[in-house]
Formats: sequence, structure tokens, C-alpha cells
Amino acid sequence: MCGTYAFRKAPREVRALLREHWRPIDIPDDLWMPSYKIKPSQLAPAIVGYDAPSVEMLRWGLLPHWMRERGKAQINAKSETAAEKPMFRAALRASRCVVLADGFFEPKGTKQPRPWYFFQGEGESLIGFAGIYALSDPGDPASAGFAILTTEPCDAVASIHDRMPVMLSTENWDEWLNTDIPPREIEPLFTPDRAPDLQSWAVPDDAKKASTPDGPNCIAIVEGK
Repeated sequence: MCGTYAFRKAPREVRALLREHWRPIDIPDDLWMPSYKIKPSQLAPAIVGYDAPSVEMLRWGLLPHWMRERGKAQINAKSETAAEKPMFRAALRASRCVVLADGFFEPKGTKQPRPWYFFQGEGESLIGFAGIYALSDPGDPASAGFAILTTEPCDAVASIHDRMPVMLSTENWDEWLNTDIPPREIEPLFTPDRAPDLQSWAVPDDAKKASTPDGPNCIAIVEGK
């Protein structure tokens, strides 16, 4: 399960990847803040729409409009079963997004305290997580919340954790966002062998704790783990 991830890119680095038909990024600088540890319930940038995609700030935690208890918002959805679950199936069919990231954390083992590891693409490349979103209030776009789809781990993650986010290459973003393509036809995107080449290392407890500063300290290398 992915419960913390990082997105450290500046808007200009994302703009370089936008296609001609995409809408310009129009997010205030005070909202677009690089983060080394994005946590559930925080606002984070994601690409939404297909005919004219745009980058929007969505809250991490999907809560369908028919479920009123905010505490039941879901941050992850299993790609293998999302199409069948009432919580996720409508969003998978009609409200897909690309969650912008450049790294994620996973804990190792079951014995507490569990060490955390940080994974990133080679060269700190931009990663797009396969996401789905829903409006908790149908009349309020600001109520949009997202969940990240997860899959079985690739070889680079398997020794640390038994799940990882579904990672989309930039070439597959349009396919994922195109909701005219039914869920069963995009299932090949969920396979772990499509993940980019990843590097990883153990990190300090700063990444776990909401009380510690958000900064490079969260992904510092801890030797000997």
C-alpha cells in the first residue's frame, strides 16, 4: 500500500511534457509546493480530463458522494479488484487521473518499528501513478478526492513490500485518461513489468511523521539497512 509519496518537480518541468491539446497549468504558486512526503488528506497535483486535460489540485482520499463519513475515504485501490468494488468501479470507468509523483515510500517487514524505503526512477524522473477520483459533493469540484491504484511489486520493490503503485509511462497517460476505453482494455497497464527502473534506499523516520519538517531530510540515505 502506498501511504506516502513525493513530488518535487517545478511547474516548468511538467509543462515540458504537456501535449498541445492540454490546458495550461493554472495552479497558484502557494498550492504548487514541492513535497518530499505527501500524506493522505493533503492536496496534490493530478492530471484530469482527456479532450482538454489539465493539472488540478485534488485531495488524497477518494470518497464517493453517497458515502458521508470522511474517515472512510480510501487512499489506495487494488487494480485487480477496483472494477468490481462499489467504492471504485464508477470512478475507474469515468473519472481517471494521473497522479504526479517522482518517488514513493514503502515499509519493510512486519516487526515494529518498520524501516521505510524510498523508491524513485533513475534520474529522479517524473512518475505518473494511475489514479481515480470522485466528488464527495456532486456540485462542488473542490470536493474531488483521489485514490492511487496498486499492483503486485516489480523485482525492485518485492524484497521490501508486497504492493506498489501502478506507474504509467508518459506514453500511456492519454490512454489512461481516455474513459472511452473501458477498464477491461486498460488492465495491461497494471502489470508490474511496466514499472520504470527504480532505485531505492532506507530513509530516516522523518518521512513517517507528520510532525517533522517536509524536506530533503525525508529521503536522506540511512546506511546499514
